[in-house]
Amino acid sequence: MKCIILFLLSFSSSALADEPDVLVIESEMVHLRSIEPREWATFPADAYGSRLERQFEAAANTTTWTLSLRQQDVKQTWQVKLNGQMIGRLVADENDLQADFEIAPGR
Repeated sequence: MKCIILFLLSFSSSALADEPDVLVIESEMVHLRSIEPREWATFPADAYGSRLERQFEAAANTTTWTLSLRQQDVKQTWQVKLNGQMIGRLVADENDLQADFEIAPGR
């Protein structure tokens, strides 16, 4: 069973600055599940779905940016894609952790 909760889906500039630019795309936890029923009673009864897609507007980055995801209860492989291209996978780990993905300039 695949279970994941995502929080704070955001992009940030890696340029050296006191406060880098941050674009928050999803600020709330989102529970995803690929198979029913839920594994544990502590999981929400209803999942958002089996995938999370968000559309947003952003100018092409001129420097390397970082996509940050907060993940929790990830037990299997989940792909992370940007504009249809895979940029990485979430870590199979049940702990609450942040996964960061490098976004090359021009993406």
